[in-house]
Amino acid sequence: MASSRECLNGSLVVFVAVAYYRHLGSNMMRGHLPTHILEALHNRGISPMRAVVFEDSALLLDSFLRSRPERIGACVMVKFSQMISLRTCYNYTRTVLLDCIDNRDCFVPRMLRDMKRYSSVLVQTEEHRTWLQQHGVTAALLPHPHGYAGRLLPLPPVRQTARTLSLIFGDHRNIPPDAQLQDICSAAIGAGMKLYLVHSPSSRSRIVNCNTSNSSLFSVGEISSSWLHRNCSEDARYAISAKVIQAEMALKPEEWHNISVATKQAVFYTSELAEQIRQQADIAIVWPPERRDANDLANRNRPPTRLLFWMAHGVPVFGYPMPSYVDVAQSNGYPAELLNVTSIDQISAVIMQMQSPDVRRCLQHQAQLVSRSRSPIASALQLLAIIQKFTCLS
Repeated sequence: MASSRECLNGSLVVFVAVAYYRHLGSNMMRGHLPTHILEALHNRGISPMRAVVFEDSALLLDSFLRSRPERIGACVMVKFSQMISLRTCYNYTRTVLLDCIDNRDCFVPRMLRDMKRYSSVLVQTEEHRTWLQQHGVTAALLPHPHGYAGRLLPLPPVRQTARTLSLIFGDHRNIPPDAQLQDICSAAIGAGMKLYLVHSPSSRSRIVNCNTSNSSLFSVGEISSSWLHRNCSEDARYAISAKVIQAEMALKPEEWHNISVATKQAVFYTSELAEQIRQQADIAIVWPPERRDANDLANRNRPPTRLLFWMAHGVPVFGYPMPSYVDVAQSNGYPAELLNVTSIDQISAVIMQMQSPDVRRCLQHQAQLVSRSRSPIASALQLLAIIQKFTCLS
C-alpha cells in the first residue's frame, strides 16, 4: 500500500450533499465542518488532501468534478445515497463512500443492494457495522464527532455541592415523557438540586417545576460503585494520538474559532449563552424521549450528539445505554456504568454518587479526554485514513 502522501497528495475529497437538505445539521456537521478542517490542515501541510462541498443538483456534479484542477481522490455522499451521483463519482475516482450516520434508510434491508455499490459505508457504531457486514456490505467505523473545532474549552467550576442537573433537547419531541421528566426532577430535588432543560441551538435554559409530592416515593436504586475507585489520571490505553495533537496545535485559537463560526457551531460552544450553560451545569443527563423504540435498530444507533456536547464542555454526564453511548465509554475509558442507567431509581443512585466534588472533577477530565478523541479534528483524520485504505490499494 502506498503512503498517504504518495497516493493522496494534492487530491480532492468531495462531500456530495443533497441541496434540498442544505438546512439540515448533517450537511454542516458531516460536510462543511470536515471540509473546513481538512482545508485548514492542508494549508499547514498536515492533510495531503484538499476538500470541498458540492451542494447542488446531482445533474451538475459531472461538470463540477470536470472543472476541478485537482485529481478527485474520493467522493463522500453526506447522509443520503444518490445513484446518479454515485455513477458520476466512479467516473473520476475509485473511492466513493456513503456516510450513513443518522440515516434510518441505512438500517432497512431494501437499501442493502444500493449500499453494496459503494466502496464502503461509513457508520458510527460497532452494532451497525456488524449488521451491515452480516448482510455483505463493506462498512467502516467513523464515529460521529461533537461540533467544537479547536483546543479544549475551559473546564466549568466544580462546586463543593452539586446544584444543577441539566438535560439538553433539540425540540419538544426529544424531551422525555412528562411522567419520567417529573421522576428525574424528583431525583434531582432529593439530592438538593434543580433540573434544567437546555434548548439547542439557542442554549437557553429553564428550570423544571417538579411535582414535589412524588419525591417522597423515591428510593435510591442499586448501581455499581466500582467506577468511583478508578485512577483519575489519563490511562495510556486511551491516550490521544500524536496526529490529533499535531492537528490541534497547527492552527491558532482564533483560526479554530473562525471555523466554528463559519460552520455555525460557535453558538453551541463559545457563545455567551454557551458559557452560561457551562458555568451553570454541575451534572448532565441524557435520556430517551417517549417516542423512541429502544428495540428499533435505527433508534438504538442514533448519534451521541447530546452526550458529546456535554463532554466537550467538560460536564460530567450519565445516561441510558444507547449503543453509540456505550461505544464512547468502551473506546475512550469513560466509566461504562454511567452510560448503563436504565431506571429512575438508578438515576437517583448516580446523582448521589456524583455529589463528591473530587468525583466530578475526575469525570470532567475524563470527559475532556473523550471530547478530544471524538472531536471534528479526530474525525477528519479518521476519514483520511479510511480514504487512504480504499484509494491507495496497489
